[in-house]
Amino acid sequence: MTAEIQFISAGAGSGKTYTITEALNRALLEENFSPDSIFATTFTKKAAQELLQRVREKVLQTVAADPSKQTLALQINQAKIGTLHSLCAIYVERFAFELGLSPKLNIIDEQHAEQMLYEVFEQLADVEAVQNMIERALATGMRFGFGKAGFKGESTTIIDLAVKLVQEARANAIAPEDFKKMAQSSWQAYESLLPAVDENNEINLKSYLELAKATVRNLEEVYAAKNRDFPGWLKKLRSSSFVDPQRFKWSDWENDEGLSGKAVLPYTQLLLSFKDRYAECSDFRNDLKQFIEDIFALAEGLAVRYQAEKRKIGYIDYADLEAYFLNIIQNPAYLSAIAPEFAFVLVDEFQDTNPMQLAIYSELFKVARKVTLVGDLKQAIYGFRGASPELMELLINKLRQQGHKITALESSWRSTSEVLAYSNQLFTKVFNDQQVALNLVEKNNWQVPAEQFLPAVSHWPLLGKNAAEYAKDLCHKLQQLMQKPPLIPANKDVGTTESVTMRPLRWRDIVILENSNADIRATVAALQQAGIPAVAEQSGLTEQAEVILALAALQLVIEPDDTLAQAEFITLYQQQGLTTWLKNVLQPESTLSITEDAQQVLRDLHQARLHLAPEELLSLVITKLKLADIIVSWDGSAYQSEQRLANLDALLNYAQDYSQLKQAMRLPVNINGFYNFLKNKAKKDLDLQQGSAGDAVQVMTVHAAKGLEWPMVIANFLDKQIKHRLFSVKALNSDVDYQIEQPLQGRALRFLPSYKASRGTVDKKDSLEKRMLEQGLGVNELQQALSEAKRELYVALTRAKHYLVLSRLDAEPANFSFYDKFPEILTGVPSNLTLHAPANTQPQAQIRWRAISALDRSARKIIPSAMHGGQQLCVVVKQQFGQNLTIPKQVVANKQESQLGDRIHQVVSWAVSNPGVNLEKRCTALLADFGIQDQEFIAALSNNLNAFIQHLHAEGLSSCHSELPINVVNPAGQEISGSIDLLVQLEDGWLIIDHKLFSGQNTETEYLENYAGQLLAYKQALMLAGMPAANMAIHAVTKGTLYKLAEHQV
Repeated sequence: MTAEIQFISAGAGSGKTYTITEALNRALLEENFSPDSIFATTFTKKAAQELLQRVREKVLQTVAADPSKQTLALQINQAKIGTLHSLCAIYVERFAFELGLSPKLNIIDEQHAEQMLYEVFEQLADVEAVQNMIERALATGMRFGFGKAGFKGESTTIIDLAVKLVQEARANAIAPEDFKKMAQSSWQAYESLLPAVDENNEINLKSYLELAKATVRNLEEVYAAKNRDFPGWLKKLRSSSFVDPQRFKWSDWENDEGLSGKAVLPYTQLLLSFKDRYAECSDFRNDLKQFIEDIFALAEGLAVRYQAEKRKIGYIDYADLEAYFLNIIQNPAYLSAIAPEFAFVLVDEFQDTNPMQLAIYSELFKVARKVTLVGDLKQAIYGFRGASPELMELLINKLRQQGHKITALESSWRSTSEVLAYSNQLFTKVFNDQQVALNLVEKNNWQVPAEQFLPAVSHWPLLGKNAAEYAKDLCHKLQQLMQKPPLIPANKDVGTTESVTMRPLRWRDIVILENSNADIRATVAALQQAGIPAVAEQSGLTEQAEVILALAALQLVIEPDDTLAQAEFITLYQQQGLTTWLKNVLQPESTLSITEDAQQVLRDLHQARLHLAPEELLSLVITKLKLADIIVSWDGSAYQSEQRLANLDALLNYAQDYSQLKQAMRLPVNINGFYNFLKNKAKKDLDLQQGSAGDAVQVMTVHAAKGLEWPMVIANFLDKQIKHRLFSVKALNSDVDYQIEQPLQGRALRFLPSYKASRGTVDKKDSLEKRMLEQGLGVNELQQALSEAKRELYVALTRAKHYLVLSRLDAEPANFSFYDKFPEILTGVPSNLTLHAPANTQPQAQIRWRAISALDRSARKIIPSAMHGGQQLCVVVKQQFGQNLTIPKQVVANKQESQLGDRIHQVVSWAVSNPGVNLEKRCTALLADFGIQDQEFIAALSNNLNAFIQHLHAEGLSSCHSELPINVVNPAGQEISGSIDLLVQLEDGWLIIDHKLFSGQNTETEYLENYAGQLLAYKQALMLAGMPAANMAIHAVTKGTLYKLAEHQV
């Protein structure tokens, strides 16, 4: 390293952008660097554009004062300021001939590259030898809790693992031919965490399962001899994968439910003695070793085939750009021609650099005269994308040893006095470093006015018993807050409390930070249901009504007789909407009719369909049918309409992405292929909706919030458990004598598969995973997880300018959660918003973001699912056909009861429409993304659902309608809108059935009363649609019971 190198540590809000701009200005205006000698990289395109604009403005100001600098103004665009990939592309294109490439580069971004990897894997799977390996890996993977490709909701499949290995290898310049060696080292690492094998007392799966079966038979005989019913745990044990080799999962071996009871211990003691020994089982170890080898082998084939396919079609991805550019600057002949262009190197967000990028910068350091690196190790939170905070720390220490300049920005230009004081106090403790603290600048010396009830930093305990209730309480507190919005400085340049002009807080000033995409979806749904405008970049595009309408219309162009598409189109497009469809669908002799104008458009497009690409046909469907006008008429909120129109744009973009990818791969383009493309996006939660502008609360993950700021930040993730990455694909240093000057040498991949579909959380209960985390590299992984959590915490809480809210469940912190590991978060923070609220304020039932005077919204909407109590029903018949089930602990711990309920709704809907199918297999697939691998629960649940369906057939089931939408207006002018879980016609008439989980938190009477209003609203809606009065019932899924209800007779 021959350059003058400076590393600038830029804490959150410390003026990093200004510092970078000034560094470039000095280089140009004072240090005599010509524009074409500047090489400056930023993390995003937007940041690059802003930086170039700031530099250009400064240069123009200088030229105005000093005409001799006129030439500099003309040359400023020669400065290379952009993302590293965009700058690499300039040089790869310049040396394309020497590299054997086309001079016109066809560059694909990360998402397209990942999609192409999946497409190439499908081609690879057609090879017979690979098919055999895939089948073996699938079978082994299922025993470890990995899913098959193709089931929506499964987060990890063998294809995902192979793709991840390829991506990490390319980011670390690891050749595919090295994969076999890394498979061996991965198994050695895994084996080091397993207990030693007692060679004199070996155990295998066959002998263990025989013992398990014998134990179950003995217990059955004991209970039968005593003429006693089998307890629930024994019933589950009899039908579980615990005793079935075909369905066995290795995690079943750890299951000891019911086996430790005093009464049964004499019969189970021998089996229990094996519980802690299954890691010694030779079959278990063989499975692990074989699975690791198969995944690496599949990844090796995928990497080779992917590179060949890209070459064939002329694609270059981001990893290629970096590798080619590194090749260029490592070639003395090439470098000599361009070295002057790297005289001044500036790197923004240096902490997020991956090893390949670090290798590039290391080469540039050798020819640069001056290097400025700007970043903050406290904000290095992109390890999952390949960034390596450990390498950055090594490099900075090396620079310090060599005498290079290491400085830090000392002042916060973001947070006002009270928020900054809290941040300084917290993070000097968390990082054990007094230099973390930033100084307050005078313009931010503003404090919350004394008369306000909300302090600058506060703690909001959330009341409730489940995730839905916690979210509802958060919404309630927000509504309460905005009854009299707290004040914030109106100007960017704040000033002191006495001099500043203030304005009320708006919805758009608030961000809620969450831990995952699932949490974002739940929070946005709760906010919108409460009438609070909310926006987030979230998945679920294909589930939105406007997208369903567009795809239904597209399908009618392709298949005019598709009845499902007809029903969706009539429901959403025509003015009669759901009421008309409801009447027709309940009367089979009636026909579904599409308006003549719409039919003509669909016929015309059907004739032209063969000559149009999917994106062209979809665009014509949207414009010719005027879908935008229809969609805008659905809502009384301009904000919601903007969101829907933005989603149509996103759908069109996906259609273009699909066509471009297929055409580049020389594969056919068709509508069915586009549908599959969308399904694959949805399966991986990549079908992203578009957020629209407006006065709305923003909801996002901590990672998405990095680099941004808001007047108010609500940290709504601190109860979540910190996750380790022991069971994952990781790139690491394989050499003890690793040299930071050569960051790609000695890099290796490690893949340790989870043996039980681990969620990556640290639980108190003893398990093999817990013991693995207490030794060797397991301890190191926990330390890395805590370090990452510190950095996430820092990024999250330092987004706040004026107000910071720390939400917390009203319970003991979960083990290894943020509150558990960093209890100082709440030190000195006042709690309970309601204690300080004005006494005369009451939460609004609904808060609108702005008035829309052109719309008449006099009819109040009734949402049956939101109605609780008030109208009383009584149980007239109680029919139990199944057994009592306990909701799995991980569902309760993660506050996912409502999501589990929705998923069970899907299973029931599917089962009612498909009699005689394998219900247990469907339950397994649909519950996988909750981490529910407990075959006992799944088997018992499927038994309950089968019994429910058999019960309906015994009662004379002749017609059924699942998830039936309703939308009618009652005589009082109120709109009743929702969907009935299940409507069936039995011998004694129609029956409305609402599926519910029974958590056991309430008495049976309280539980049923909660849903009385909901059922009566559904009954009224059906009568308004022309049906006779229907009976009502609640299906308590986890109680295996159907409660038939009737109104109290007065």
